[in-house]
Amino acid sequence: MFQTEEFDIALNQLMSDVQAGQPFTPLIKNIFKSYDLCALEDVKVVFISNHPHPDKGVANGLSFSNYSNEFYYSLQNEDGYDLEYLPKNEGVMLMTAALTCPVGKSTDHIPMWEPLTEKLVKAISYRTLKTIFVFIGEDVEHLAKHVGKHHLKFFTPEVGENWDSGNVFANINKALIKMDKSPINW
Repeated sequence: MFQTEEFDIALNQLMSDVQAGQPFTPLIKNIFKSYDLCALEDVKVVFISNHPHPDKGVANGLSFSNYSNEFYYSLQNEDGYDLEYLPKNEGVMLMTAALTCPVGKSTDHIPMWEPLTEKLVKAISYRTLKTIFVFIGEDVEHLAKHVGKHHLKFFTPEVGENWDSGNVFANINKALIKMDKSPINW
């Protein structure tokens, strides 16, 4: 999925930024973590948020998951803020529309990654069956047009404190059960 002209353009831009002294987050080894941990045949739910956490050393390559001791979202488990169990064990892909961002500048890499992200969403839609796509925030809603009609789409506001007041997790599990899929152990 990553051997595309769009990927080459984004990678060249990242290298230019690094050479110019502009660090980015997450670490390069974690940029594709969302895709590495969740095989397409296992995907049940895809969360798409806008960008990684912009503070140095916080983002770990998965949307909502972080290395920080601060937690801004509704998901937390016995491992704290590392949500790797969701893609590994539950079939939940946690992706960001921008795979990277410059440290301290959350939205600067969005245009750079957008063409690749559109292709990724199309590929996931094409290669999975009855998947739930959750678009988080207005900035990623446009990606929904790349999702086929045989999938469910949920739209929710930006994540923040008390985010799940709309019962997103419960509604996802209800939808999965209707699809004859096992619910997620959030």
